[in-house]
Amino acid sequence: MLQGVAASPGKVKGIVQVAFSPSEVKDGVILVTIMTTPEWTPVFEKIKAIVTDEGGILSHAAIVAREYGIPAVVGTGNATDVLKTGDCVEVDGDEGIVRKVNSCE
Repeated sequence: MLQGVAASPGKVKGIVQVAFSPSEVKDGVILVTIMTTPEWTPVFEKIKAIVTDEGGILSHAAIVAREYGIPAVVGTGNATDVLKTGDCVEVDGDEGIVRKVNSCE
C-alpha cells in the first residue's frame, strides 16, 4: 500500500503503466510517474487515474486530474519504485491510498 495526498476524488482499479514521458502513455492505464507538467495534459484524456511521486493538492497532476474527473494520489514519494508496469492496483483518490489488488475486474 502507498499513502499520498488525496488530490482528486474517486476510486478505480486498473493496470499500472510507469512512464517518464507523455509519449509512452497508453490508453486506459493508471499512470504512475514522478510528476507532470503542462506537456502531459493531453495524456489525461486517455488514463483512468494518476499516481505521482511528487506534488501536492495544487500540483499540475492534481489540478488537471480534477478537471478531467479522474482519481489522483500525488506525493507518494516512491510510487515509481514500488509499482511496476502491469501491476493491478486500486487508486483511492478520496483517501490518498494506492493498493495492489489481485484482479482489475
